Amino acid sequence: MREQRKAERIRILGAPVDPIRVDRAMNLTSHYLEKNKFEYIVFVNTAAAIYSQESEEFAEFLNQSVLALPGDKNVENAIEENLRIGEDHLYQSEYFGRLFHKLNRMGSSVCILHEKEDIAVLEEKFTKQFERLHVEFFLWQEEENQDRLVNEINILAPSLLLICGDYHRIYSFMKDYGSKINAGLCLCMEEMAEGSAGKVPAWVERFHLQSLYYWLYEKPKLAWKDNLFQKKLKETNEQMAENQPDKPKEANDQREDWNE
Repeated sequence: MREQRKAERIRILGAPVDPIRVDRAMNLTSHYLEKNKFEYIVFVNTAAAIYSQESEEFAEFLNQSVLALPGDKNVENAIEENLRIGEDHLYQSEYFGRLFHKLNRMGSSVCILHEKEDIAVLEEKFTKQFERLHVEFFLWQEEENQDRLVNEINILAPSLLLICGDYHRIYSFMKDYGSKINAGLCLCMEEMAEGSAGKVPAWVERFHLQSLYYWLYEKPKLAWKDNLFQKKLKETNEQMAENQPDKPKEANDQREDWNE
């Protein structure tokens, strides 16, 4: 079944992505958590899709995951519009909401590697929202002794290891230490770009102008990735159309088992 699902993955630029709904992704995640065997799931976002077109090794790293799920709205829309949960929700946020509520009910243990320094804010949020969840946060710094970090994770032996950071770092870390990690399941993701801007100035909060600040100052920093993604996706689709001019478009009837 696993190999069949890999064969059914859709390529977004160079990145393989499983075109399955959140319900199906959650069922499979529960299955891998119960197996208690180290596997990893990746969330493919715009940066990962672009990077995978440049690096075959990174694309293979994504392909070897037990699940490669949509990591932002660009990838969601490139797969299929109806994968979206709703107007204000992204696939990734809906998935994590369900996952952490499930882990909280089970009283599971979770380790989170995070690049941002405001870990105290995350700890407070998790403590309040998931009272039964046993969470350990690790600030993932460049100068951190990686062997020591892995040893600390292995002592805890968490049900879930969540790695949040740049995909170049994640790939390098997993390549060097993936086989040494004692955890039930690993989830790899970059930061969610939209809505995760850094701390805004005090005057912005005082006048409730956070949304305007984001669109004026933070959004332009992300626009170049969106534009590059759309350009590369258009070029790829045009190239595929040129290579298969006489092949009729196939309907979605071959996807009937994706959402079962």
